[in-house]
Amino acid sequence: MTKPFAKILLLAFASLWGAGPGRAALSPGADFDLRRWKLTLPVDVSGGLAGSPAEIKYPQLQTYTSQFFYTGADGAMVFWCPVIGVTTSGATAPRTELRELISGTDSSVNWTADGTHILRGQCRVTQQPDTGDVIIGQVHGYPVQRLVKVQYGNGRVLVYIRKSLTVSGDAKFTHNVGANALIDYEIKVVDGVATVTVNGVANSHDFVASDPRWGTDSTFYFKAGAYLQDNAGSITEGGRVSFYQLSVTHGTVEPPVRPAITTQPISQTVAAGASVTLNVAATGTAPMTFQWRTNGVNWSGRTNASITLTNFRTADQRGYDVRVSNAAGSVTSAVASLYLNAPTRFLQSQRTGGVFTTTFLGVAGSNYVFETSTNLQTWAPVTTGSSARGILQFNHTNTTSPRRFYRVR
Repeated sequence: MTKPFAKILLLAFASLWGAGPGRAALSPGADFDLRRWKLTLPVDVSGGLAGSPAEIKYPQLQTYTSQFFYTGADGAMVFWCPVIGVTTSGATAPRTELRELISGTDSSVNWTADGTHILRGQCRVTQQPDTGDVIIGQVHGYPVQRLVKVQYGNGRVLVYIRKSLTVSGDAKFTHNVGANALIDYEIKVVDGVATVTVNGVANSHDFVASDPRWGTDSTFYFKAGAYLQDNAGSITEGGRVSFYQLSVTHGTVEPPVRPAITTQPISQTVAAGASVTLNVAATGTAPMTFQWRTNGVNWSGRTNASITLTNFRTADQRGYDVRVSNAAGSVTSAVASLYLNAPTRFLQSQRTGGVFTTTFLGVAGSNYVFETSTNLQTWAPVTTGSSARGILQFNHTNTTSPRRFYRVR
């Protein structure tokens, strides 16, 4: 595709233009009902690594947020756990994990193998430790023994259902889901039979038939979050899991399922006078309603799953998101930022740890050359790039030169 010639200079003493306030400023409790959970953290009550893991219970949990438990830019409930975190009694690796409390306060009040008990989660593992998986869902026994665990590692979800209350050994099932993939899982226990469904594929095991003591000597509770299977590395190594849906049901009547966004609106550049359409797709119990917003303010009359802006102009350069709601709750999409594609320009830049990174706005589908210079006379190419959205990111590992310039053409 032919592009207009563009030459832009950027001096690499650049400051970072940070993102404005949005969903990330809210606690996960703004979108998720956390009244029947407690949160275990990978740090002690002082924020250090010397004591026992801190626990956050309702009502504090409903408004709690930290670096370990926060709302992502796409509205997800995010669990972050470094490998060097403190561990619970009997565990060798840390966790940032919710533990079900069906009474709201008492951890000794749990459910039995009889009846119907369901945990549903939709999540994405965006970071895992260098070695070791991340457990994203569990059924644990009280007072001892894990019954079910759903574990992600290197593009696979492994499901383990323990056979015996006292002897090691699991029924094991493997699901290939891909790296950074959206994972829909359901753990269902019905009258002593555990069924785990991952992205529509179900596997079952009659654990009470394997060992009747499960039905007489244990009660159970659900867990969900980021429970690492690794405990060595740097402070930046760990597991990060984004949950878009998390619900629990006890009994035969299943409540409506909260919306979960499966297709986010996309940031892009737009030609002056052109039209552009933003779309969102979501799963959940119908009916669902849609409310689009511009810069965080409801946009009157824009209540469909897609919106189209015609005759795009400077005033339309904004952030657009949509809130999807049903009887079970609401979720807000990621913000899609729209920009004019001319003049081509740098959006934001930073230099961290000797690496210079910049975001460039150009024409969708055009090829650009990223160049550098120390004297504004001699220019050397660093890399080339093209984007179907017109938004490109360039990176360059700096030399020892105190002054360095950049341009794109």
